Amino acid sequence: MHPVIKRAFGQRLLLMAMGGAVIAAPALPGRLYVAQILAQSAHTAAAPSPAFEVAAVKPNHTGDHRSHLWINDASFRAENQPAKGLIEFAYDIQDPQLSGAPAWIGSDMYDVDARIEDADYQQIKKLPLAEQIEQIRLRVQSLLAERFKLQAHRETRKLSCYALVIAKGGPKLQPSDPSRDQAGGNHDSQNRTSSIVGLSTMHHTDARVAVLVQELSRRLGVTVLDRTGLTGKYDFDLQYARETNGDGMFRANQSDNPGRNGAPDSAPSGGPSIFTALQEQLGLRLERTKGPVEVIVIDHIERPTGN
Repeated sequence: MHPVIKRAFGQRLLLMAMGGAVIAAPALPGRLYVAQILAQSAHTAAAPSPAFEVAAVKPNHTGDHRSHLWINDASFRAENQPAKGLIEFAYDIQDPQLSGAPAWIGSDMYDVDARIEDADYQQIKKLPLAEQIEQIRLRVQSLLAERFKLQAHRETRKLSCYALVIAKGGPKLQPSDPSRDQAGGNHDSQNRTSSIVGLSTMHHTDARVAVLVQELSRRLGVTVLDRTGLTGKYDFDLQYARETNGDGMFRANQSDNPGRNGAPDSAPSGGPSIFTALQEQLGLRLERTKGPVEVIVIDHIERPTGN
């Protein structure tokens, strides 16, 4: 989410695992920019998937607490990443949405270096951003099936989650300019997030509420359901406090549990928590609930085979 990333290929993107969520950002110094939230995968765990042309998987024994994923042109790389993180990226899920996993998939760390066949890459880079990343996800699914012998299926379960609803006083979202669509064709919503001194600014242009819901799910590490009833496209900014998780990375501040109105008053860093920011700045609020959540259930998985 920086000067708007419209394509994943042709410029280097960095995907960082943060509190169970996977976030895309360009590998640039200074502020952390987060790329456009991606659409939920519509593919089942058993569906055939395209594969990388070549891929190497090696154990990582450095003991480093930092984990990274990179997409750089036709290559995909993971550094010090647990199998759990690879699965969550491949199927675009949060930690509570993974079931039946043996303990080692969260503790054994791996490095992955994979490359897309050039002919495939030339076709993929023509796609909209969300579809480009979906193509990477499908290839990581194939890698997991081949090297980790992963077998899994999807289920829908009733789990604890958040519902995004309209706050008292109504929404404060600015409708997008409809003239943007006059030229025709598909337009990627333009999103970016920057983190400076513990504060994060989330910017969205020409985005549906579903985009915000998906990004909130990643920030909070739990599924967020859209119950606003809003169907248009909007431009908006959201600024909220973030806290480090001990290794210098940032995550949405959840130190304060939402109260009766679904929002605490402030965050320890001095800025508003994400709950308060949503209510005050966007006229929306998060409330705890239980609802239908798609879960990936692991039927079988093994430590990876040799390259």
